[in-house]
Amino acid sequence: MRRLATQVDERWNPRTSATIAQLLDRYLETLDVGYSTHRMYTRYLELHVRPFIGHMKAGAVDSE
Repeated sequence: MRRLATQVDERWNPRTSATIAQLLDRYLETLDVGYSTHRMYTRYLELHVRPFIGHMKAGAVDSE
């Protein structure tokens, strides 16, 4: 657990070859919410997240 925390602190993880779009797809597939909430989340992500950073590798994204 400590090693994982260190990797997160250093922004390093060997499993970050996925794009943001791929992670969004996986997130939406496993999301356990009601129908309207799922639709709202999907719409928000499709309009406001995917077009701007969906193509980026997850490891390349940070708070800046």
